[in-house]
Amino acid sequence: MKKRPLLVVCGLVIVLVVVFAIPPLFQSDPNTTFKKEIIEKIGDREVSAVKLIKSSDEKTFALRNKEDIHRMLAAMSSVELEKANRHQDAAKDTYSMLILVQGKPTFSVFWDDNNNVQILDSENETHHLYKVKNASALDPIKNYWNHET
Repeated sequence: MKKRPLLVVCGLVIVLVVVFAIPPLFQSDPNTTFKKEIIEKIGDREVSAVKLIKSSDEKTFALRNKEDIHRMLAAMSSVELEKANRHQDAAKDTYSMLILVQGKPTFSVFWDDNNNVQILDSENETHHLYKVKNASALDPIKNYWNHET
């Protein structure tokens, strides 16, 4: 008779674990930010360069000055992202950003006029597709080619 209450308690504990603990492991928040996906992963390590490419005119910039790099990453940190399964058709302009951390190509970021973003993380070997939620946050980066620093 004493085993029955113990079995009931164990059964309830197992049910509670399955109902409350396991589902959050499989539910990822579809919303994130550039800061969370890249800047926080860089952490305290030094960003040695940021290379920027605009596909339509193939203009290329390499930022090596720490202040310029910090300014660029700070401007990107406010970009809000939402996970996407696929991207729309090709856009007029596409932009690329290669982030070198301690001299190694670590992150590649591609975005276009349709506000699609693709992030490749070579350290963790991950690839994610996003849609930019606040498109105006990309304006300072797009305008970078107009001001050639």
